[in-house]
Amino acid sequence: MIPNKLSIIMRLKKRDNGVWYIYWSENGRRRKKSLGTKNKAEAQVIFTKAKREYLLRKLNLLERTVRLDDFVQEYLDYIEKYLSEASYRIAQNAFRLLRQITGNLDIKAINKKHLDKLVNMRLKQGQSRATCNIDIRTIKAAFSKAVEWGYLKYNQLSGYKQLSIQEKPLKFLTDKQINAVRKQIKDTQWRWLFEFYLNTGARRNEVLNLNWQDIKDGFILFRKTKTKKIRYVPISSELKEIIQEMNNDPEVIKIGKIFKSFDPKYVSKKFSTWFKQAGLEGYTLHCLRHTFASKLIMAGVDLRTVQELLGHSDISTTLIYSHLTKEHLINAIKKLKRPTG
Repeated sequence: MIPNKLSIIMRLKKRDNGVWYIYWSENGRRRKKSLGTKNKAEAQVIFTKAKREYLLRKLNLLERTVRLDDFVQEYLDYIEKYLSEASYRIAQNAFRLLRQITGNLDIKAINKKHLDKLVNMRLKQGQSRATCNIDIRTIKAAFSKAVEWGYLKYNQLSGYKQLSIQEKPLKFLTDKQINAVRKQIKDTQWRWLFEFYLNTGARRNEVLNLNWQDIKDGFILFRKTKTKKIRYVPISSELKEIIQEMNNDPEVIKIGKIFKSFDPKYVSKKFSTWFKQAGLEGYTLHCLRHTFASKLIMAGVDLRTVQELLGHSDISTTLIYSHLTKEHLINAIKKLKRPTG
């Protein structure tokens, strides 16, 4: 017996040209298909067969078993192909933890209670609420993809709320603090790397993946980005001097990667050390990205342009810098007009 929740509404209707059509709704979209006949009896037979096949297809979707391990492997393959290396690592870790909670369940059997257990486990391990939210977003996004792939009829984890987090002020460097950090960096190549981060606002691996051919015509082209979209950033006057200095250095091999043999984790560690030595406790490499964005905002650059330069896929991410300027608030009030009459 076919469950009631699989019932559908299909209509058989003759168009003005005399041809019979099937009309139905699927995933919120209205659809239609010509039966290619003007004979009512023939149309009825085709209609009955089409309706039965549609219901059986939906029934097979509900009865199909997709184990977590199989789905995760397919999903990780997808991420590896279309998303960033960081996204791959985050998803791999999130599902490794979920596996500890659920075992190799059919993904249809995984529910919000499992996420509750995962979050509680992470908090007991001393992980931050922000880290827990990354796990939540990652797993929910994967289950949305499972719906898209036809493994789930709906995302049963949709609506699961992230943990509330007390907003913290952004950490960005003033000119005085920037100079204090510069004094801590003795090695020339590391100083060059510092200036690339400071003057492009790029993410850690985006800079480390730069090739010499990516510097051209006054722009730096970031090819390997988090969003998989290429991004052009104009070369500032300060960075232009650094690039010129690099070009004039006979020991610099201007083929392939600009920053060769730099391990990403070691880069993060080195910068954290220099920040600490400069009296900036708790600052990280990512603060240079905040610094780049903050300088643009305080110079009066609009948020859409900042979004493009940073490579944010969503303007909401860029809005975290909006408090640094009141210009948009002033412009909003200026649009209010005095009533006439």
